[in-house]
Amino acid sequence: MFSKLPADDRAQQGLVRAEHVDARTTAAVGSALLPPSPSACREARELVRRMLAGADTRRSNYAVELVASELAGNAVRHARSAFEVEVSVFDEVVRVAVTDAIRVPSGWVGFRVAQDHGLGIVAALSCDWGVEPVDGGKVVWADVERIEY
Repeated sequence: MFSKLPADDRAQQGLVRAEHVDARTTAAVGSALLPPSPSACREARELVRRMLAGADTRRSNYAVELVASELAGNAVRHARSAFEVEVSVFDEVVRVAVTDAIRVPSGWVGFRVAQDHGLGIVAALSCDWGVEPVDGGKVVWADVERIEY
């Protein structure tokens, strides 16, 4: 589902972007490889806007943008390596997934989630979220329900 991250030097050469339609799920999927810099949060929000352009779900679009920004911000602050943001648009939910190069520690039982921290915001805005180990790192994902007017 999530690709292994390319080397940091690819991210420094410029953003690597891909957008496609996943034939198995009929979800529109877009992704971007981002550098570990504060501007990556803005780039993650812009990817969400592109993926949801034309959707009459503005209320949930704002929530998806905030979730993407929080997850990207965590990757910038904690992973300090290039990371991939993937946005998958389904009929009922939008999934934002951030894959970074920091592995889940052995014996890990979860991140501390507090209302005033980024993951607390992610948990409050999403209908489901989680962390999964992948080759060379981890993916943190969140599903946000699509709310139409």
